[in-house]
Amino acid sequence: MDEKLKHNTIRQNGKNKFHIFTPQVIFLIIISVTTSLLYVTAYFIDTNLSTTNEIIHYIIYWALASIANALLLTAISANKYVFYVLFPLYNLAGTILSYAKIMYGATLTPMLIDASLHNDIQTTSDFFTIPSVLCIILWVITTTAFIIYRSKITFSKQLILALVSIPLFIGCVHITDGAKLYLPDRFPYNVYYKTKEYIVLRNNTNKILFDPDERSDTAQRTDSITTILIIGESLRADHLSINGYDRETTPNLAKERNIISFPHIYSEYTYTNRSLPHILTRADSANQERAFSEKSFISSFNKDNFCTYWIANQDIADTYYQLAHECDEIRFVHPGNSVYFSNKWYDNEMIPTYLDILNDSCPRKMIIFHTIGNHWYYNNHFDTNNCKFTPITTNKDTRLNTPEQIINSYDNVVCETDKFVFNVISAVKSSNAIVIYLSDHGEALGENGKWLHANESNALKNPACFIWYSDIYKQNYPEKVNAVIKNKNKRYRTDFLYHSILSCSNIGSKTIDEKLNIFK
Repeated sequence: MDEKLKHNTIRQNGKNKFHIFTPQVIFLIIISVTTSLLYVTAYFIDTNLSTTNEIIHYIIYWALASIANALLLTAISANKYVFYVLFPLYNLAGTILSYAKIMYGATLTPMLIDASLHNDIQTTSDFFTIPSVLCIILWVITTTAFIIYRSKITFSKQLILALVSIPLFIGCVHITDGAKLYLPDRFPYNVYYKTKEYIVLRNNTNKILFDPDERSDTAQRTDSITTILIIGESLRADHLSINGYDRETTPNLAKERNIISFPHIYSEYTYTNRSLPHILTRADSANQERAFSEKSFISSFNKDNFCTYWIANQDIADTYYQLAHECDEIRFVHPGNSVYFSNKWYDNEMIPTYLDILNDSCPRKMIIFHTIGNHWYYNNHFDTNNCKFTPITTNKDTRLNTPEQIINSYDNVVCETDKFVFNVISAVKSSNAIVIYLSDHGEALGENGKWLHANESNALKNPACFIWYSDIYKQNYPEKVNAVIKNKNKRYRTDFLYHSILSCSNIGSKTIDEKLNIFK
């Protein structure tokens, strides 16, 4: 090689060696900008900004979230083998979270994490739409492209790079937390914060459950009684015509003179896997841990020699698996869970099993229905060829339907619930019986751009609740019926159920808190 050319080449390489835009820096810029635009921005695009200050604040918030994203990617990228393992997972998290935010207005919460981890096959398949498939394809393309790109670059001083970027990210987390900048709800901060919250919520799961029940001799046992709890799914109180809704969604219940509705119930949680253990146990806002540390009211029924049954039209998640199995019998509507591979299933399909149980010779029965109710996809839970409100949804992707279509489909399911509960009541009208209906939570129907459940919305906090009692029950317990009528317009949390279902069944337990007893 010519000496002059060689000298120029060495000199040029020396210049490039200290140039700020090295291949490593260019790689980090490209991957950081790409992921920020794809995933961080998803948490900002639907924000309504009306003042200059709000715009400036949100630009700062976006920049802080993007900086945290860049610092994490820098730490991951320092070693190529670490990158090959962690980046696909990080990229997948960003893809899923941005998709949920854009498509459903859903942000990452402990509730959404738990609901996602415990979804049944049918629920999961409902979200496989064309946009979700396109997001998976996008994840595959971006992951593959950046892995190939990273494999062609040699990072110098890998350990120093990681040791610098990780503390900087942790510092960003603590600074934004202390400054209350509302970033814990946005990517990538929410991955850390909400996962941490979820772990705290789950740390009491799968323990040996404490039995809180203390026997009392003051209650007068009933020789023959049927107590029925219907656990509703995603039914909000303001969509019942018996509560004043302007559509006739509960015509059958409206004809029942022994129906008492409680329109002001508050649900602590907005998804089944967390709300159900709270409802079934003595858990309350001050003692939330009881949902995972204590047995449910079912054990108290067993002690009083009730025959206890769980009729399931949903999978039993591990968060309340132990509680459900306190029942003497669990009966699934379809053996082998084949129902979850079907496009249609209805709560009325539980009625034959219910009638079979009523024929059992046991005089004291406690029956729990776990309904599918208003779970998305709504059209699966009513006869679309014979529905009351039209037009209905045509796609499982909420964004491909109008709000009118979604609400029409939702209200058609409410009509199906009305028929189902009417059938439950009709079978025990001539018995000493009481029926309590309580939905696990409500449902978001477009309020503030939110749909479905497992997110924060006032619409999710007001579940439907009503009581029905037979004439014989009223004759036997007039004071309990009068109390229910007197209390119907009071505000209760779902905490009331444990104490009230024991009281209305004359269960002899000292654990009943009379302040939470709607029959007192």
